[in-house]
Amino acid sequence: MDDDTKNNDDDGGDGAQTPPSAATPPPQSPNADGDGYGHGQQQEATSDPTGPEWEAVKDKEGRTYYYNRATGESSWEVPPAAAAAASGVGDAEGRDHEAAAAAVEDGGGGAEDGEGAAAPASASAAAAEGQEQKWTGYMTDQGTRYYFNEITGETQWERPEERPGVVVVNEEDIKPEAGEEGGAAEEGEEREEGEEEDDIDAAAMSGAVSADAETMEMDRERVEEREEEGKEAGVPQRDPKEVALEVAEKGVARTDAVLEQDCLDHVAEIVDQLGSNVGGRKAMKEIIASNHGLTAICGVLGLWITGLRTTLGSANTGSESPAKVNAAAAAAVTSKSNGVSVASASSSASSAPDQVRSIVEGIVSRFATEQFSVEKGDSILDLSKAEAAFLENMIENKRWRRLLIDLSATYKDSALLTYCLKEISKRGHHREIAKRINQSDYFGVFNAMLTSELEFLGKVGLGETGADESPDTLDSVISNVIRTCTSTSYTYVYSRELLHGLTAGASQKWAEVEEKDSAEALALARAIRRWTRLNEELEAAMVLPESSIASGSSASAIVRKRRLDVAMMTSDLHQRQRQRIAPASKDEMPTVPERNTVRDNLDTAVEKLIRKYAMGLVLDNETAEALLRASYGNDKLLIGDILNAHPVALTALMDYLFRPGRLRVRSLELRHRCAKLMALASLAVRKALAKSYGEDDAAIEDNVDEFTKVVLRGSQLCEQIETMVSFTVVDDANFKEGGSVGRELSSLCIKNPVVAQGALIWSTERASGVEFVDSAAYPTLAPGILGLARIISIHHPLSRPSVQKIAFQFLKHSPPELSFKKVEALKEQALRLLLWLCTEGDAVRVFSAITSAGLDSALLRYFMSVVLQAMQPAYSFPLIRSMGALLSSKRCVDALRSPHFDASSKGLLAKLLVDFRETCSAKGGLTSSATANDKLLVANLTSLYS
Repeated sequence: MDDDTKNNDDDGGDGAQTPPSAATPPPQSPNADGDGYGHGQQQEATSDPTGPEWEAVKDKEGRTYYYNRATGESSWEVPPAAAAAASGVGDAEGRDHEAAAAAVEDGGGGAEDGEGAAAPASASAAAAEGQEQKWTGYMTDQGTRYYFNEITGETQWERPEERPGVVVVNEEDIKPEAGEEGGAAEEGEEREEGEEEDDIDAAAMSGAVSADAETMEMDRERVEEREEEGKEAGVPQRDPKEVALEVAEKGVARTDAVLEQDCLDHVAEIVDQLGSNVGGRKAMKEIIASNHGLTAICGVLGLWITGLRTTLGSANTGSESPAKVNAAAAAAVTSKSNGVSVASASSSASSAPDQVRSIVEGIVSRFATEQFSVEKGDSILDLSKAEAAFLENMIENKRWRRLLIDLSATYKDSALLTYCLKEISKRGHHREIAKRINQSDYFGVFNAMLTSELEFLGKVGLGETGADESPDTLDSVISNVIRTCTSTSYTYVYSRELLHGLTAGASQKWAEVEEKDSAEALALARAIRRWTRLNEELEAAMVLPESSIASGSSASAIVRKRRLDVAMMTSDLHQRQRQRIAPASKDEMPTVPERNTVRDNLDTAVEKLIRKYAMGLVLDNETAEALLRASYGNDKLLIGDILNAHPVALTALMDYLFRPGRLRVRSLELRHRCAKLMALASLAVRKALAKSYGEDDAAIEDNVDEFTKVVLRGSQLCEQIETMVSFTVVDDANFKEGGSVGRELSSLCIKNPVVAQGALIWSTERASGVEFVDSAAYPTLAPGILGLARIISIHHPLSRPSVQKIAFQFLKHSPPELSFKKVEALKEQALRLLLWLCTEGDAVRVFSAITSAGLDSALLRYFMSVVLQAMQPAYSFPLIRSMGALLSSKRCVDALRSPHFDASSKGLLAKLLVDFRETCSAKGGLTSSATANDKLLVANLTSLYS
């Protein structure tokens, strides 16, 4: 072989590699009867270059092997006798048969000197002289092409030169003949049957996404093992390119193949072998068809992230570990694949999509906030209506609306986001906007929101809203309106003016109604009271120290002073003294109405009281005396009327009397004056009620001194209890002299609403103080405070929201010095107080608060066992929704499905869910007002607890 051939030999692989002697190893020896490769039937015999006994024969694939007519033997290699005859050297010259055969096969490639290599090549050429020379190109395992002469058996790396009598073709270009095609198909079927037990089941592969990579690696190893076994057994090898294509096709057909690291390699292999048109389409089709488990995988990943974040962030929250979360997600995926409805999944699995959506929503929102550009965003407005259709879809989708609202809060100068915010407002999603941004930056949106919500509150008063409006919804609406309206000065002033207009219009309509007891008059009165109360709450939000910054930033003294000035300058206390009478004609000048000096002085004194309290200053005798000066005249209750018109002033007086801390009045004389002012305000209300009912109100003013003594005594008792170890309360209004402090205080709370409200202010402040929880008196004073709150809630229904707040304060306490049993006993007493409120009509509020309270499992079981015993049909939809939200919470599900929850309570729970289901279904020809969400909620609850 020449030097170039030797160089190619050296570069081909490990060491000095020579081309193979044939494309594949020899088959099993064909017999003379036509078995195996059908000698004498389908094979084509060539001229005899090997001697009289051996002849060269082609098999069905066009390859040459050698057949001995005398013995019936067959061989891929040139027989020794034939090799000796072809080389001109026999056994007598001392060359052994194997060396001669190797020389013929290698075409001289195995000889190291040129003379030894030339002899067999020339002999082969002489033997094949006069015949057509056919060279076939094959590929080695390393991808190097070599050429094999099917007539002479020669092999070489270089491509032979084509000339008359010399044909050069590649193996992949050979097309089988008609007869051979059928035989190849039969052979392929035989191979498939023989290898069937080793094939990888594609259906089994799709069952486990995480094992795909390992499965494909095993597939390659099995293919390689079969090839090695084939070489040893004499089975023809498969083309490596065919094997690589098969592996690639299986790779892209795996479930969610696009998630695997070798996906691009498989696609490249298919495109290289089949071309971009055929291979590219085939690969893409397989990848799309295999995309089945991507959603499930994302769900598992999202749940894992959620569980990991919760575990790392709060080790004591009782959240599930990532392993349990993954198990829940796997159960959800299995249920989905088996056709089980969503309602039948566990609580964790049921919430899996929401958790995943929340995680993805956070990622997308953060990315959009970071990458958003005002210039690029505003360019969307230049698109056609068809091109910008996606924007309308985003506005209609709740999650995308949330993103647009958040972006508009950051990029206030974006025309695109301003347009989106206005469109969201036009579609009535004011509450979504109010929860997330300060609408004062967009007056049009703010005006639409305020008008809509005030109209809603008026309809609630008129009784025109649907039955699905729960107290929580009303509280949320009022809270959002207050926060938005008090965010800036001009929004506050505008909202106050709007409320004044609504109240004046409703009052005029009420005056025109002849029958004041009619449904219309009563509804108008309720709407007026609701709007008036909202106006008062707006003023309080601007004035009170704890709400001086609606946005939640630090309440600096300068900001508090500015907000206070705005509130006072727009209030009636300031404006009443500066009113003018509008002229009847253009020629007239505005005239000042006749002044009431006493009223003006009282307005000034009340304004001063409010300013002192808002700035955290202690009340002084001068201010108190100015407030009481009018009570010495003929109109004793005038100051009471003014105080009632401004509840923030009453709040200030109550805090000066009852709230523990530095603002509490210490002087007995000053405390007496505060008590008298509260007595005048209370008696003014009584006089107004008596007048509305046509009762005699002459004797009411005579009770001022007695009422003052009661309020003052209540304030002193609350202060006295702070120094005591314990006190006892009794639900008895008849107090006897010489009784205990607790009995006297509870008696005063029953008879006097002012003392009751002051006792709740004192109790709330004590329960929220850290020093009280850590004190030695906590375990003995706490039961008395809870008992006093319960007595007050029984006799004064309007105080129940404050009582509920106290109960939840005690549920949050965990004194480190107390035993677990003692702490649980106190919390159970607080739960009994909440249960009492549930029986008195506050169940919706209590259930909603319990859902977010984070109670432990034992307390939840205790609370729910009593609730289930007390609940009886019929049920309102607000009650079903609040109760359903509680039962759907993870803590409640874990607590009630526990074996510690007794069987009788579980039976009551099952009966309750049946009642819920019947309430949501139409019966007796009546159409239920339950929404689709109500029915889905009940279905999920039934599945969770079945």
